[in-house]
Amino acid sequence: MPVHILEAKLKGRDLTNWKHLYAIQKELGVTISNLVYRLQDLGWIYIPKDSKQIYPGKAIPSGQTNIF
Repeated sequence: MPVHILEAKLKGRDLTNWKHLYAIQKELGVTISNLVYRLQDLGWIYIPKDSKQIYPGKAIPSGQTNIF
């Protein structure tokens, strides 16, 4: 998933909200696991092992000043 496509889909959405991630997942036609892995790989979110809690990552997507 190219960064520019993800950035476009993230506008107005909260990356720490599962509902928003599932909406993005459906729009992109990928699995939720694939989307979450990519967002973690980019440093945009962090999900501790054996947890379902999503935390903001250290890298904030360009054009995004606040993810809450």
